Amino acid sequence: MKPLKQICFVVFALFFSQVLSVSTAGAVHLSWSGSGSFEAFYQDKDNHYSNFFFALKPKLNIRDSLSFQARFDLLGLKSSSPWENLFESSGLVHQRGYVFLYQDFKSSSESSFPFLLPSQFYLDYKAEFFKVRLGRAPYHFGLGTTYYATESPFDLWMSAPDQISVFMIYESFYLQPTVFYDSSQKTASALLQGGVDRESWKAALLYEYKFEKSSHPLAELYGEYEGSNWSLKSSLSYLFRSQNSFSLALEGFYNWSAPLPLNLELKAGVLNKTAQFHPQYNLALLLQNRWMREGLSTEESYQIASAQIQNSLYLAPSFSVSLFEESLELQPLFLLAHSFKEDQSSYEFNVSGKYNPQDNLFFNLQTGVLYQKKWNFGLLAQAAVSF
Repeated sequence: MKPLKQICFVVFALFFSQVLSVSTAGAVHLSWSGSGSFEAFYQDKDNHYSNFFFALKPKLNIRDSLSFQARFDLLGLKSSSPWENLFESSGLVHQRGYVFLYQDFKSSSESSFPFLLPSQFYLDYKAEFFKVRLGRAPYHFGLGTTYYATESPFDLWMSAPDQISVFMIYESFYLQPTVFYDSSQKTASALLQGGVDRESWKAALLYEYKFEKSSHPLAELYGEYEGSNWSLKSSLSYLFRSQNSFSLALEGFYNWSAPLPLNLELKAGVLNKTAQFHPQYNLALLLQNRWMREGLSTEESYQIASAQIQNSLYLAPSFSVSLFEESLELQPLFLLAHSFKEDQSSYEFNVSGKYNPQDNLFFNLQTGVLYQKKWNFGLLAQAAVSF
């Protein structure tokens, strides 16, 4: 039996044993939430797409200390067996939903009818000083430059590895040892996360050791400080190899008390050698994360580019202003990135308009231009509802 199937068997065996141990008069109840979104992107006549995304997240509360959670995503599958997608993919999840338009309507003929498949399934057990998580679950650390988990229906990538995790806390100190297994690569890794979480500041360290000769350990240090109307965050990652690969990400935020709510933001950092960020860590609003390229293999008709910033120095200032009782947010952003490898700079300017008429209804419109040897234009329209 494959390791992933063994993990799944253990998860569901524990789940059903706990259900059977609870009497019919117990507090077992089912709740759920979810979201759906529509997205359309245009870069040029040969690079555009539209997709529909849906996620349903049921939660079975078995008792106060034990729960089982899952997430079902709408996916367009090319495989004849939809369950191959479940057992052969873990780790980094690309949440592009069911793509029904790209280039010349080719996706409708190459993708099978969408299936609603589980992308997450895990048990949570909570005690007074610790919590245990077992299964395919989201994992997040620091700024999300290495591991990123999100609840936003607009995000395209999420870290959801197969894991066994123990979270222990005492006052403001916490420790979280974890074991990951990547079924697609058939590799495992051990992680140790720990830190201090205070009211105005946080500090944490993540160390990951991969049980594969060709892989290298990773260490990441995260720090955060919050003032009355400003905050500073920083993440430093180091990959232990002869090339001295590291990345540094800085984020600054300032809320300016003015007649109109105005937020000033600055992102800056550097990536050396082979270091790269998680693809969902947005340095720019648009093109750095959705710039389309040719697929990496013949099985992919296109690829939404990820990790655009590599071996570079970058600076991204922006500001946002809120209107109509903060239901409308306008945000222009400028990104300057200089590549050490190619000794050239790229420039991107974006404007975003986000409209939130109700707590569970979202609209977003972004446009921008990117200059990198040539001009690239992008337009993105999104709508989402949560429940």
